[in-house]
Amino acid sequence: MALEDLTGTKYIDDLNSSNPAAGDNVSEGDDHIRGIKNVLKTTFPNIDGAVNATDTELNYVDGVTSAIQTQLGAKLPLAGGAISGNLSFSNTSQLSFGRTSGVASLDFEDGTDAAIFITAASSTNYYQPLIGVGEGSGTFTAAISSVDTGAAAAQGLTFHTGDTNAITERMRIGSDGNVGIGTSSPTSTQGFGHLLEISDGDSGTSKDSALVLSSWNSGSAENKWEIGNNTGGNLQFVHSVAGDGSTGTKMVILPDGNVGIGDTDPSEAKLSIDGVLAGDIGLSIVNTQDTQGIKLDQNGDGNALYIDSESANNNALEVRSKWGIRSVQDISGGYAAQFDRNLAEAGSYPLVSIVDNHTSNTQPALKIQQDGAGYGLEIDQNGNARALKIDCASTSYDAIKVHESKYGMQVTQTISGGYAANFNRNIAETGSNPLVKITDDNASNTQPALKIQQDGAGYGLHIDQNGNANALFVDNASTTNSAVYVEGHSLTSGSGLKVVTSSSNLATTANYGFAHFDHTGNSGANVNNVVKIINNHASSTGTTALYVQQDSTGAAAVFKGDVGIGSVSPNEGGFQSGSRVLSIQGDSADDFGVLELISTDTTGSNRIGELRFGNLDGGSSFSANAGIRARRDGADDAIDLSFWTTATGDSLRERMTIDSAGKIAIGNNVPMWSGQYGGGLVLKGNDATTDRNAKLCIVDSSGDAVIDGITVDTNGLVLMPNQPYFNANAATTNIPITTQTTVTLTERIDTGSNLASNIFTAPVTGKYLFTYMFYFTSLDADHTTLDCTIWTSNKLYQQTWKPSVTFSADANFSVSGSQICDMDASDTMYIRVYVADGAAQTDIHTDSTASGILLA
Repeated sequence: MALEDLTGTKYIDDLNSSNPAAGDNVSEGDDHIRGIKNVLKTTFPNIDGAVNATDTELNYVDGVTSAIQTQLGAKLPLAGGAISGNLSFSNTSQLSFGRTSGVASLDFEDGTDAAIFITAASSTNYYQPLIGVGEGSGTFTAAISSVDTGAAAAQGLTFHTGDTNAITERMRIGSDGNVGIGTSSPTSTQGFGHLLEISDGDSGTSKDSALVLSSWNSGSAENKWEIGNNTGGNLQFVHSVAGDGSTGTKMVILPDGNVGIGDTDPSEAKLSIDGVLAGDIGLSIVNTQDTQGIKLDQNGDGNALYIDSESANNNALEVRSKWGIRSVQDISGGYAAQFDRNLAEAGSYPLVSIVDNHTSNTQPALKIQQDGAGYGLEIDQNGNARALKIDCASTSYDAIKVHESKYGMQVTQTISGGYAANFNRNIAETGSNPLVKITDDNASNTQPALKIQQDGAGYGLHIDQNGNANALFVDNASTTNSAVYVEGHSLTSGSGLKVVTSSSNLATTANYGFAHFDHTGNSGANVNNVVKIINNHASSTGTTALYVQQDSTGAAAVFKGDVGIGSVSPNEGGFQSGSRVLSIQGDSADDFGVLELISTDTTGSNRIGELRFGNLDGGSSFSANAGIRARRDGADDAIDLSFWTTATGDSLRERMTIDSAGKIAIGNNVPMWSGQYGGGLVLKGNDATTDRNAKLCIVDSSGDAVIDGITVDTNGLVLMPNQPYFNANAATTNIPITTQTTVTLTERIDTGSNLASNIFTAPVTGKYLFTYMFYFTSLDADHTTLDCTIWTSNKLYQQTWKPSVTFSADANFSVSGSQICDMDASDTMYIRVYVADGAAQTDIHTDSTASGILLA
């Protein structure tokens, strides 16, 4: 294939139209294509877009009649000569200088030389038009001109507008750079340079001047901001929206410097803000710097900040910050903050309200730090109301806490007829918190928690208790000191402690009395005295440790409980609860207790002393009584002892007497015998009947025996017919393998009805004998174990046999056992059998028995 060299710099003229020739190899076609691409890119290196010119338009580039350069040369001499004739362009034509393609009707390429240069006229204040616009030949309706201001080589630039009759200068840019609109001499009274002055242009008439800034919103409505200087010298900022009418003057600056935002007449303040819209803030200052957001430097004698708020629901001033409001007084004779209210406030709002309502906050709502010698807080209350009221809803902490103080709190009464402190509580308090609580919990403190010093004639402490509770309650946890200590070293008369009551109802309604001492805390055997009276002055022999004087018929002393004289644990006999015991105990070994009944001088056979026993039977006088009486027995040195009882329907009668010689009389008051039987107990039968047995028995109120306890017959035999005893048949069939099986007991005899459901229940504490005799039938010789066990609540008693060793074949077998068991009242006993290995075929024959009896 014929192929020209199209590599390197080749143009269209280098192409050979004969190549490729017919019959050339197809494999060389790609070389032709690459060569053509190279020629095109080399010929048109700068075409990077579509070329839309027609062939005619392209031919005009070179010119049809002649080349464009030839035509321009005929109109524009290239040697600097003048253009001959007119040079006109259509409104779509462009004339470019220094460019191959212009972007405007007249276009100049950037360069160091002026695109258009006009030589200025040398006449002062001469306007030399630069660009003029007119509707007719030679008549301007608008023009841009240079002006000679008279200074050397000083030219300004002016803008004139008008009509065909006249045009007027509207704006000037002076040679000094100052811009004037409506004035040809923009100047500053303050010496400012590079300024823009807008004037009404006529000092003889009243006209305003303004700067209007317009914008269009998406609805084609024109928004305008107009900044105007009216004839009064006020600077106004007015906003309007086309179609909606003016929205009014938004800001005014008066000639005296007062500024009004929303206030068209801010004559009363340097800055006045009015007409704040709903949801807006009157004044917002955002300061991201470490400086004051607002600084007021008030040097005159007036308020630096005055807020007049008519809001009925919100604060006049709200501060949100870390440190809130800080007010520092740096001029003496005043204060850092003052809050006044001069109106009849009938609501529940205080003059100052401090609210700290974050539930997790642990810091105080108000802290006053006083480092000087003045008061930390002074309240001067001149009205007839409380100076300080604290409404505390805390359920765990104090309403007032005085902390880190040497002298705590002092309240001084300076007006008579009142009090220094008053504590009230008008709620149904059911807890354990008192109205006033004083806590001194430092273990090393030796000073009193409360000291009352009364130097006048009034009471040191007056408790007026009108409720049905203790007037004074002392809860003392001290282990070595007194709960109440009364010291009266200066007494010459009176008492160290005096308890007085004038209640007329005390005899019928009071449960306690003038003085009441309780001890409910010691449940053990520790020695504690509810009341202890000590007279430990060795020389005070005429002083009584306890003196009780009763001038009425009532009891001088009542002890509702056991009484110990010399004993700290009366009732050593363990009498039942509710009984009352008098125990008299000696101090040490060989000392003893004595109940001494003394008569000062008994004559005749009158009583020297008596012990009386009585039954009130729920009433207030004896229904029956008994007594032991000591009498004078014929001489001052002889005393007998008599015993008195009361039978049903009878009065108190003497039943037994021991005379001064030791003779004893029973029934007839005449002593019959004295120790014939050596002090033994004699049980005598009834000679009038055949039943002469001696018995110990329980009798009813008529003396008839209802339960025989122990009977000794005439032969000396002892009978106890009510002794707990049972005898039963025992039986069980097919004893299960490896199972503790309770033997079935069928009652034959059961004194006391203590056997039920194969179980015996002990009626009393004692020693019980239990026996069994079991006859086993069909005993499996393969049993490796046969157990019989007496089961009690306290212990098991077991016997074991091994049939697999004893027997070579199944057989019958009898066993027996007995055991004395220690049982408490309500303890139980039953008998169980157990077999291991072999078959469940072994029976206990119904001829088997079991029994039990109380021995002691």
